[in-house]
Amino acid sequence: MKRTLFQFSFTTNRQCDNENEDNVNGDSESESDSNQTDGPSRSKKTKVKKTFQTSWLAKWPWLRKDEKGMKCKVCLDHKKANTFTGSSGCDNYRTSTLKRHVESSDHKDSLRAEALQKD
Repeated sequence: MKRTLFQFSFTTNRQCDNENEDNVNGDSESESDSNQTDGPSRSKKTKVKKTFQTSWLAKWPWLRKDEKGMKCKVCLDHKKANTFTGSSGCDNYRTSTLKRHVESSDHKDSLRAEALQKD
């Protein structure tokens, strides 16, 4: 069967597999197989919805979760104004967000004030 250049460039995997039937282990690839990608293109980024992890409550004892987001009990107790004390709390469910909050001056000041109250 005579094929046009257009038809030749669009070979299917089935045709390639038939040509390579002798290769049971799949050790060799046809040229058209090596140019194909597995899965979606890497240039398109899919947005993954992050969720609250209950294991974080053990790691960060000051952390509280309500229906709107995460809150910091220590910062709330000391009336600090930050993302973790707002009415909706923080909904950026990432460990990097929690680590950044731990390093914030509001949180550090609240921890110091908490320690002074206990003494």
